[in-house]
Amino acid sequence: DSGGKSRRSPTSAPKMPQSSPTAYKITTPKSREEKLEREVRSLLNKIAPENLDTIAWKMSEIELDSACEMTLVIKIILGKAVDEPHYSATYGDMVAVLADKYPDFPGADETEKRQTMTRILLNTTQEEYEALPRTVVPSDEQLERFKEDPAGLEVEIQSQRKRLRAIMHFVGNMYIRRLLATKVVIQILQDLVMPPTGNAPEELELDCACDLLTSSGATLDADAKGNACITMVIKRLQELQQDGSYSS
Repeated sequence: DSGGKSRRSPTSAPKMPQSSPTAYKITTPKSREEKLEREVRSLLNKIAPENLDTIAWKMSEIELDSACEMTLVIKIILGKAVDEPHYSATYGDMVAVLADKYPDFPGADETEKRQTMTRILLNTTQEEYEALPRTVVPSDEQLERFKEDPAGLEVEIQSQRKRLRAIMHFVGNMYIRRLLATKVVIQILQDLVMPPTGNAPEELELDCACDLLTSSGATLDADAKGNACITMVIKRLQELQQDGSYSS
């Protein structure tokens, strides 16, 4: 007998909402490279000129065991410097900190020479530089891909232009920190104002030459061969301007 009192069903625990299949999930890194990339990106995402010393110290605490791992780190830093050119000098300082701790790495085996930090930096930067078009004229592939999206084509072309010019600022910042040799900067400047193809330089190439001179000029000017190169570039720019084919 319930004594006239109604029974209450036991209160069930509230159900948690189902997670969306597309919701972000924190996963465990599957490899040493993935773990390293996460650590480096996490630090770089917090970087600013005022906290450089702290971030640089934390970056130097990351153990790098090989030239391959350093190459990965340099690629990430270069990518950030290209995406955020206003922080190019700050990222340059970060590379200088790593170069101080890791001047070189042993070869992959006994037959391979030690790889220096400057060589790793040069190879990585050169690879990125050569991968980008040095013209704002769309390629046939781009014209086909964006044939119904002219606005998208313009965005991609301008992105390529900004990335190439950002690389020039990064190269200049590496040079004034003595992480790239004078001959490297001279070679880039010569290729920009006097392309190996023998064709007249693109306006983008001239812009890049001016960017590189701006970021490395004082240090380059102090070197005898660098000074001669600056004189050559200025003379070449004057000749091209007088030709009337380029805007001033």
